[in-house]
Amino acid sequence: MLLLACTTAAVDTAPELEDADEVEPAAQLAAEEVGSQLQALLDVGLPDPLTLRQVFTSLFEFADDDCPGAGGYALPGDYDGCVTESGWTFAGVSTLVEDADTMHLWNDCLIEDGEGHLWTGGGHAIWSRGDGAVGLSIDGTFGFTGYTGWVGAVPSANLTAFGGEREDGWWLVLDGGLSYGDEALWFSELIFDPALCGERGSGAAMWRGVDGWYTVTFTDCSGCGTVTFETGELLDGQACVSVPAADLLGRLL
Repeated sequence: MLLLACTTAAVDTAPELEDADEVEPAAQLAAEEVGSQLQALLDVGLPDPLTLRQVFTSLFEFADDDCPGAGGYALPGDYDGCVTESGWTFAGVSTLVEDADTMHLWNDCLIEDGEGHLWTGGGHAIWSRGDGAVGLSIDGTFGFTGYTGWVGAVPSANLTAFGGEREDGWWLVLDGGLSYGDEALWFSELIFDPALCGERGSGAAMWRGVDGWYTVTFTDCSGCGTVTFETGELLDGQACVSVPAADLLGRLL
C-alpha cells in the first residue's frame, strides 16, 4: 500500500510542459534588395512552349531506327530506356500534337546525350492562336542542360499567358509562376496593356526568398512597386523591375 501511495504522488506532482512560443518570420531584405533578386530571376527568362518544342524535337536528330523506335517525336513508354549507336539515351513516353494554330507537347521522359547533358520533360506545354490572340500554358518541368539561358536552367512552371497586338500596341497578361532551383516567382494577373501602364505593367509579382514570399505591387506605371512580406509587413522604399513581357510575346506570335 505504501508503494502505491508513493507512486501516485510522484505522478500527480509532475510538472506540466509549457507550449513553446511561435516565432513569426520577419523580412530579412530591404525593398530594393527584393527588386534586385526578382530582376535576377526574371533575367534568366520566361519559358515558352514553342522554344521547348524546338529544343525537344532537335534531340531526335540523334535517334536511330531502333532507339527510341516509335517514329516521329514520340517515345513509346520504355522507362528503362534505350541507347542509340551514338550514345544517346531515350527513356519514357512523349507525344507531340500540332497544327497551324495549336501545339501540345506532353512529356514524361528523360533524354541524355553522351556527355551527360539531360533533357527533363514532365508535364504539358501548350501553345494556341486564334481570335487575334496567342496563348501559352506550361504545367510541369522542361529543359535541357546542354543549353544556356532559361532552357538550360530547366524551369518548373505552372504558368499561363495570353496576349496579342492591337492598333494601339501589344498587350499581354501573365498569371501563375515558375521556379529555377530553390528560387521561385509568381505573377498575379500582371497586365501589360497600352490602356493601362503599357510595358511597365500593372498588377503584382511575387518572389520567394530564403525567409519567405515578398509581393511587389505595381500601381503607378513607373515599373516600381511597394513591397510586402508574407506576414503583411510593408517594407520601406520600392522595388523596381523590368519584366521581359515583350520578348515572351514575340516568341509566341
